[in-house]
Amino acid sequence: MLLPIILNTVFILPWYIGGANQHDNIVGKIRVLESNVQRGNQACNKLLALIKQEKPDVVVLLEIDQQWAKALKTLDTAYPYQYVFPQSDNFGIALFSRWPLENIQNLELGRMPIASIKADMRLNDRTITILATHPVPPINNEFHQERNKQLQAIILLAQHQRQKPLLVVGDLNTSMWSDDYQRLMQDSGLHNAREGFGIVPTWPATLPMLMIPLDHLLLSPQLSALSIHSAGNIASDHLPLIVELAVHGDKALKSDQKVNQKAVREQEPSLEEAGLSQS
Repeated sequence: MLLPIILNTVFILPWYIGGANQHDNIVGKIRVLESNVQRGNQACNKLLALIKQEKPDVVVLLEIDQQWAKALKTLDTAYPYQYVFPQSDNFGIALFSRWPLENIQNLELGRMPIASIKADMRLNDRTITILATHPVPPINNEFHQERNKQLQAIILLAQHQRQKPLLVVGDLNTSMWSDDYQRLMQDSGLHNAREGFGIVPTWPATLPMLMIPLDHLLLSPQLSALSIHSAGNIASDHLPLIVELAVHGDKALKSDQKVNQKAVREQEPSLEEAGLSQS
């Protein structure tokens, strides 16, 4: 009886405490929907109905294949700014926005030819960089090293623009309790949109009592979460995430959000060398 109490106190309770200041000089709001649709899932209509219901400003979708790309054409009017990169494996990816997207890049984070999308979104007079990404699952030693290489590239990107708003969105194939995740957060200066709202698990959707959080929105200090929740099952093995974000005006980094400067000095000197190469 004592062990569950200890585990909940150590690993779960902290996620219901704290969170970013939600009322500090808000200059805009963004509603984001993220979903790993699961390649082979033919219930496209369930996700499209969810998007219509939730009315997000930004949509990030993972495991998009040609069937999904065709179904998603119905979003063209509502989301005129988009980049869709379907694949026959599990690493197709798509980004949709109501707001203008500039400098769209198809990037490969790490050594494997797996696409991530980097784009600058214009919101009023602010520019928010979005990185939509789906690192490989660490199912063996090779994939574990590759996943960490991809996380390392995220760290370097965050460090290169740590004075500018950055939103990292995707199925990162890591939970908040792994050492690799802890290193990502410490060295990048990002914070998880879940902070203060609970663990919000997303996978596996077919086993609710065993679900863990694999899908994440990681925010630079200029962004904070106003709300976050998972949506209903869309016949995928992941639940979608719905997050309401605040964009803050210029403000100093909080002490607990400053980038690890020792880590900065130890990083590779260029984005290209970290695997942030454009395909």
